[in-house]
Amino acid sequence: MTWRPGRCAGGCRRGGGRRTTSATPGPGSPWTSGDIIPGPGQLLIRLDPLTAPWRTQALAALCDHLTAAEACYPGTSLVLRYEVKSHPTPA
Repeated sequence: MTWRPGRCAGGCRRGGGRRTTSATPGPGSPWTSGDIIPGPGQLLIRLDPLTAPWRTQALAALCDHLTAAEACYPGTSLVLRYEVKSHPTPA
């Protein structure tokens, strides 16, 4: 399953046929999209690269720290592993 910004991110509530959010994802927002990939003994969180290379590098450093913590997904023995996808190469 792929998480997409705008789908109940940041405390959304549904009411009256429309969705309202307390934070709207956009440029400079802390939200990013990615994939959740279950595997043997692990849960891989693969995040899409951000808009600027320095942001992607900072996100990758954060992913390294989170992965090094070897935390398990609550209620399971699945170890959380984080990584950032590489930037697509121009054709």
